Parts: sequence; C-alpha cells; structure tokens
Amino acid sequence: MKRASCPSCGAEVLFRSAASILAVCEYCHSTLLRKGPVLENLGKMAELLEDASPIQLGSEGRYQGQRFQVLGRIQLQYEAGLWNEWYLLFHNGRTGWLGETPGLCAVSFLVPPPEPCPGFRELWVGQHLALQGQDFQVANLEQARCIAGEGELPFRVGAGYDTALADLRGPGQAFATLDYSETPPLLFVGEQVRFDTLELKNLRDTGVRGPAVQVQSFACAQCGAPLLPKLPSSVVIVCGSCGSAHDLQDQRHPIVFRAELAQSPRPRIPLGSRGKLRSQDYEVVGFMQREARLEGVNYRWSEYLLLNRGGGFDWLSEYQGHWNYIRPTTHQPAFGPGFAQYQQRRLRHFQDSEARVVFVLGEFYWQVRLGDTARVRDYVDPPWLLSQEWTAKEITYSFGEYIGREEIAAAFKPERELPEPYGIYANQPSPWQNRIGGYWWRFLALALLLLGLHLGLLVKSGSPEAIHTRVTLDRAQPEATQTTPPFDLKGLGPVEVQVGTNLANNWVDLGVALVEVDTGLVYNAEREFSYYSGYDEGYWDEGSRSGSLRFSGVPEGRYYLAVSAESDAVSQAWSSVTCDLTVQRARAGWGNFFLALLALAVWPGIATWRHNAFETHRWLESDHPQESWISS
Repeated sequence: MKRASCPSCGAEVLFRSAASILAVCEYCHSTLLRKGPVLENLGKMAELLEDASPIQLGSEGRYQGQRFQVLGRIQLQYEAGLWNEWYLLFHNGRTGWLGETPGLCAVSFLVPPPEPCPGFRELWVGQHLALQGQDFQVANLEQARCIAGEGELPFRVGAGYDTALADLRGPGQAFATLDYSETPPLLFVGEQVRFDTLELKNLRDTGVRGPAVQVQSFACAQCGAPLLPKLPSSVVIVCGSCGSAHDLQDQRHPIVFRAELAQSPRPRIPLGSRGKLRSQDYEVVGFMQREARLEGVNYRWSEYLLLNRGGGFDWLSEYQGHWNYIRPTTHQPAFGPGFAQYQQRRLRHFQDSEARVVFVLGEFYWQVRLGDTARVRDYVDPPWLLSQEWTAKEITYSFGEYIGREEIAAAFKPERELPEPYGIYANQPSPWQNRIGGYWWRFLALALLLLGLHLGLLVKSGSPEAIHTRVTLDRAQPEATQTTPPFDLKGLGPVEVQVGTNLANNWVDLGVALVEVDTGLVYNAEREFSYYSGYDEGYWDEGSRSGSLRFSGVPEGRYYLAVSAESDAVSQAWSSVTCDLTVQRARAGWGNFFLALLALAVWPGIATWRHNAFETHRWLESDHPQESWISS
C-alpha cells in the first residue's frame, strides 16, 4: 500500500494495489494520476449518477474462497440504463472486476485477447467465438459511455470515454467481455454469479427499495400529477394517472410514449405491494403486459417486476391465473434438437413466438417502450420453464418455476382474490405426475404379494386320485345309485370329479353328492352328458363323452361320494352305458390371479390415463401437438 497527499486539498490518498495508476480524492474529487512518486492532478472527476447499488468503496466479499475488497468503480451508461464495474483487490494480490447488472453480477479478470480478434462490427448476437479454449456465444452488443470513476483504478478515466462492448456467455457460468475502448480490445474472462453468493459486507444501508439515496420528484409533463421514482437506477417511469412514460435519463424527463389507461388492465398485485416470497423480500415496482399472436389468436400475459433487498430484480408472470416465479440465469443453457439442458435438467422445446409490449405501468431499469418485440423460445420440464429472448442487441435467458396462486396471495396479500387458473399452462405440473409412480409401486408390491400367495396355493393344491368308481346302466336298469367307501381329501383347491362315458347316440344324467363323513355336510352337483353322431352327406357328431364336476371351498377331511345316474339305455344299441368317476383335488388355476391383478391395476391405470390426457392437452397448445405423451 502506498500513501500520498492530494496536491489539490492535501488529503491522504491511498494506492492499495500496485496495479493502480489513478485515484480520485474522496474529499475534493480531484483525479490523480500516479507517475512514480509524483501525483499529477488531472482536474475534477465528473459526478457519478445516483444508482441503487448497495456496493460502495471499501465493501468486502468472497469469491471462490478468496477475500476481496472494492477499491474503485467506473460507471457506464448505455441506451437502456446504467451499470457499474467495480475494481477488486484480492488478498493474494490479484486484481479483478465485478460487473453489476440488475439481478446478476459477473466477476472477471483481464486476460490476453485472441489473435486475431474480431472487430466490433464483425460481431453479431448469437455468434460463437473460441476464447481461452472454450466456446462462447455473443449475448449482448452495446455502445456505452463511461460517465465517471471513483477510488483507485488501473487506467486513466479522465472526463469519461465512449466504448463498444460485447458480452459473451460460455459453458456453465462462464462469462467474458470484449472492451473495444483500446486497440487491440481488452478481454475480461470470468463467470456470472448471483449477488447473494459473494458474501458482501460493508454495503450501503438498504431496504427492500434498495439503498437510501435521494431521488427527486417531478410533475408529469402531460397531466401534472407528481411522480416520485423509487429507484435511482430506473430509466423509465409511467404516470399512473394518464399513462405517460417519462425518460429518467434525461433531466427534462420527456415523454417517450403513452399507455392507454382507459383500456388498461388492473394489476392483480398493485404496484408498491411488498411481500416475502421464497425467503426473499420484494416490492412490486413495475407492471407490463406482452402479447404474442399464434395461429391468428392473440395471447396476452402480465409480468410484474420485483425489486429485492439486494437491489436486484426478479419477475412474476401471470396468464389466465397461472403464475411463474422467474429469475435471471447464471448458467448458460446447452441446446440440442428439440431440447435444452440447464443445471442437470433436460427441458423439451415447447413453443416459439414473438412477444410485443402492449402495456406498461410503474418504473423499469431499462428503456422499455410500447411495441418492443423479442423472439421468445420456451422449453419446459414441469414445473420448470426456461425462456430464451432474442433481439438484435442481446440474448437473455430466464428460468421460471410454476407457483400456486395461494403462495402468491400469502406473500403479497392482494386486496382482490386471485382468480383460479383456467386451462393447462405450458409448465403446469400434472396433478397426477407425482402420484402415478407411487400408485404403480404399490401395485407392484401387491402384485408380488399376490404372486407369492398364489404360488403357495399352487404348491398346496392338487392331489393324487382320492377314489375311483364306475356306474353301469343297461336296458334292464336305466337308473342307478351308488355310494363309494369313505376316502380322505387333503390339500387345498377345488375338488374335481372327472367323468368318462362310452356314450353313443345317447345321454346320461349324473347327480353327484360329496358328503363329509363327520358332519354330514353335502356338496351337490349335477350334469348331463350326451354324444350323437352319424352320416348325412358326410360324418357328423355333437356333444361330448367326458367332462367334470367341480366343488369349491371344500376343506380337508374324510368324505364319500353318492352318485345317481339315469339314461335312455333301452333305446340304444349298446348293451350298457358305463360312467367312470375319479375324485381328486384340482390344481389352482391362474384365472383368479389375473382377475385380482387386473383389479389392482384399475386405480394406477386410471391415474396414468388421466395424466396422459393432461399431457396431451398441454402439448396441443405447443408447436408439437402431434407428439404423444410417451415422449414427455
């Protein structure tokens, strides 16, 4: 650390980094250029514009395990607003930069540019460049002006300078900037991070509205209503009385467009509403509606700009009662045919559209205008939604999660009840999606249990022949009864009486009673057997000479069989009719098992059918209505 005295006011000036060549005196704002032991006074530094950044000189944080301190800042202005680049000194002596934009930060370090390096006019949004051995994509092209600087800086700022800048995104969180303020251009490579991951301390006092800085009110140029911007970083404010939008970057606050309030929608969450959503304090500062025309139909949805405590911004979107909580992405998605990969999630392409701004209310950190358009490409994996927005100047990505209206109402407590969702939204989770897996697992468990029980029944069912008897009928005795000796029936399963006859153009009627010896319990069955054949322009026959009678629910025990038989024995040519009866336990069949299995599958099947119907309805609204639910 080197110390010197300001040649203008005598105050002590510190150079904490050996790389710093310029410092701005914090007392008199003189710009001091270090030339060896001598400080050259370059004159007064231009005034910085007030903004909502909570970071200040002396703020400290941590990045990748290394502590750092904020030494200086340059403030840049572009068509859509302001952003800051903070000069960092790490504890290991390394220097870097912290780029601060609404909702996101980028930590980067100066590295040698590629050779040859493309000129700014040779770049276009979406172009791929190889930098530091990685594939980067041009995400933003801007013409900007450095307004002023403060603190220590590694280069001369003076009264500001114009520059062209290209921001690029690479794999994961990789981030790069090509700064064309010099030739060859400067290349800064690092990564995008969320503000809250930097463990920043010694920040300016902030509330949900951001840092407590002075913001002047002014009268609406159209209707005279007082307007008080809530955020120094806002670049547009729309009068709630007449709909006139004022440019806050111009001290005259000219009207840049007018919204038709007479036909305007009423925000479901009023501007100024505060609430806590997903552990984050928010205030609703802006409201806009966008519209897309698909197949001749206009679809309009609402978007709410949320200011969080750290000065960053997130979003809520609403369409027909369906809500999404949306945050800017820190990781670059990867894309393939019909899908996007983002943070271990694979999302399917849902729809392409062109979104147009049709209504604006409140204030915004960029120069929003009625009629602004962007190409939008949505990818879904319910409840997740990845959106890519593409304009001539930039590509942006946002990641949303479908959120219930109950959670929105609990967070912001709107006076009017939020409407119930209508229809099915692109990333709305199927109400059956998380159930059908459990249903089928239960089905599988019960099916395995049922299979085990049935296999046990198969082992215990069936037995050798318990008894055999024959009943004979002839012309002299066309009716007969017969009782068998007692026999034992063991095992489980139905009792089957197999019957075989020698019928020929005749019939026999059998009545069989299975009687338990000890209790006298009787199981009855009756069946007629017939068989006829002959020649009539060829051989023919009908009926059957054999068959069976079955008794169910017969327990183990000692039984006897009582048989009664009757036949038209006198009319047939044979001398007698014989009936052979064999009693045994039958093996359990598979019919009942499959019927039980089918019954168990009814509810999981219904749930799966309803889930498939839900998915089919969802994809009917997409660019791929012909795709079946099976691929979802």
